[in-house]
Amino acid sequence: MNCYYCPEKYRIILKSYPEKCHLIFMYRTIHQYLTSWFTQSNRKPLILRGARQVGKTSSVRILARELGLTLLEANMEDPHSFISLLKNNQPKEIFEIMALEHGLDEIRPDKVLIFFDEVQECPEIISFLRYCFERANEFAVICAGSLLEFTLAEIQTSFPVGRVEYLYMGPMTFEEYLLANSKQGLLDRMRKITLLKDTSTAVHQLLEKEFREYLLCGGMPEAVKVQTEKSGILALEKVKASILDSYRSDFSKYNQYTRLKPNINIIQSIFDRLPFQIGNKIKYSKLVDSARAEQVKKSISFLEKARILTMSYHSAASTPPLKALKNEKWFKLFYLDVGLVQTQFGVSIEAIKTARNLNDVANGILTEQFIAQHLNQLKPAFYNPELYHWGRNNKGSEAEVDFLFEFEGRVYPIEVKSGTSKTMRSLVMLQKEKRFPVAFRFYSGPVKTEIMSLTMENENFKYQLISLPHYLIEQLPKIIKALPPINGNNS
Repeated sequence: MNCYYCPEKYRIILKSYPEKCHLIFMYRTIHQYLTSWFTQSNRKPLILRGARQVGKTSSVRILARELGLTLLEANMEDPHSFISLLKNNQPKEIFEIMALEHGLDEIRPDKVLIFFDEVQECPEIISFLRYCFERANEFAVICAGSLLEFTLAEIQTSFPVGRVEYLYMGPMTFEEYLLANSKQGLLDRMRKITLLKDTSTAVHQLLEKEFREYLLCGGMPEAVKVQTEKSGILALEKVKASILDSYRSDFSKYNQYTRLKPNINIIQSIFDRLPFQIGNKIKYSKLVDSARAEQVKKSISFLEKARILTMSYHSAASTPPLKALKNEKWFKLFYLDVGLVQTQFGVSIEAIKTARNLNDVANGILTEQFIAQHLNQLKPAFYNPELYHWGRNNKGSEAEVDFLFEFEGRVYPIEVKSGTSKTMRSLVMLQKEKRFPVAFRFYSGPVKTEIMSLTMENENFKYQLISLPHYLIEQLPKIIKALPPINGNNS
């Protein structure tokens, strides 16, 4: 098998495991962070956070194979002989028993990786991590769980503060998707695109075609596996529907992991209506007709803990940090994955493949979701993802700019809009108030840079509007770093 979509070090590993290539060994950016974590000095136990089926367990297994480690994996949904000993707070004793369960006579700290999976089933593991750090930090220990966030919220009094670290994991990004689909050459061409060096129409069309395929598939690893195997649209839809059903099946489990007893019917209603509300300012009545606002708010928090949805909050800040002027009462909701949105919303395949501008399909829900989930993963994986936007509620002059992106000490407005630059009324209103020197627009067209001019009270303000094709979202930090100074405002 030609595994040329992976970096060289993964191709070597794949020679020994060709039958598991597509699902287990699909390259993920988080592998770099996991490797760095393992090799650092004074390493802390790691909690890997992310929604069900985004690839957490597979990534830990890849880490072990890549580094030639023996993986001692304990799924806490199964019974284990060491559980009764956790209260003794002696991690080396636990690790020795785990080694015996795996048929090992002895373990060397530099040759073993300890992995506790589905730890929401055994919350004592989280508290136990403190002693892993204090008494056995020569051992590498990772925890994960599909509903882990519920446990983390419940055990604040015994949480090992300062003795653990986190990595956050989402669905596969568009660039990871290209690698999985053996498009390394196309990805390399895409990464060479700059504001000064655009790409040919032919390459743009190829990238646009792949981008549309990604909107159909999304980034859930099992769905990407089906796509790489060219199993057809019915097989792909079956996988996505199965993932959605697994999330629905989890709703009844929420009761087990929290003292705040959820209303399953309200959670189900929010889950079913969420794709139709993506990008909108949320009104509780639009999510659930008959429930009280407080009930809806609490139910949203449960779906957020499951990491199925992400909140985008209004911020009035002109400079970082955006959270300093965060308005928690003004928020939008985004889904985990655009492919799941496509399935649940029922956007037709034909509409996605033939639309002249994808921002016009389904009122822009798919493209705004795509940008949101990628903005969530642009920062290093050790940051908890955050989304922000700007808006104004003044009667007769309402406005909303889709996102505000904070990067290296500056804030950049982002619109996901079709049409011409002159039709972006909300951006103009924001610029009259905030005067950001650079703004971005994502659309279906090629790279384009314009100098926009606004006249306000006899003052002329100019800013740079950079229009980028959607598929360049992961190149946004690189593009920002390469920006030339603009009137001394952006250096």
